[in-house]
Amino acid sequence: MSQLDRAKEYLGFLKFWLGVAVGSFVALLGWLSSSYKTAEPIFIAAAGAGMALLGLWVVWLNRRVKAKLDEIEKL
Repeated sequence: MSQLDRAKEYLGFLKFWLGVAVGSFVALLGWLSSSYKTAEPIFIAAAGAGMALLGLWVVWLNRRVKAKLDEIEKL
């Protein structure tokens, strides 16, 4: 496998996990917005913490994708 093919494959892998992270963030946001009045405070806090962690993961993955795109551009 050439270096370019390997980089493209890894980029696809990163984009998959970026989609998973964004989907999970949106699902948590939807649950939180629809049930914040009836949910236990511990669940609201856990959802908020989960959203914060997922947000950080999305930012990190996005930076990795941009770096990999720059690397592919040089190949």
